[in-house]
Amino acid sequence: MHLSSPHTSGERYFCDHCDAMMDHDTESCPHRTRPKPDVPKIEVSEAPSAKVEEVTETPSSEEFCEFCSEYGHDTFSCPSFQLRRRASKSS
Repeated sequence: MHLSSPHTSGERYFCDHCDAMMDHDTESCPHRTRPKPDVPKIEVSEAPSAKVEEVTETPSSEEFCEFCSEYGHDTFSCPSFQLRRRASKSS
């Protein structure tokens, strides 16, 4: 028994898949889409999320400088800000 071509008499048959006269018919076409076997679906459990603990340092002073991004003084009393301000006034 020959599975890919059951018609062994040399006759030609029309194959819908090949859209031509072939030595096989539509049912015995080697290009026919065969149903895929049921593949078991693998359940993927979510990995436990790493617990991220935010570490914050408590500054000695609640004042924060937006100019130099440091704690301990505010923007207007920042030494770097004062220098820049003086330089821009003298120009």
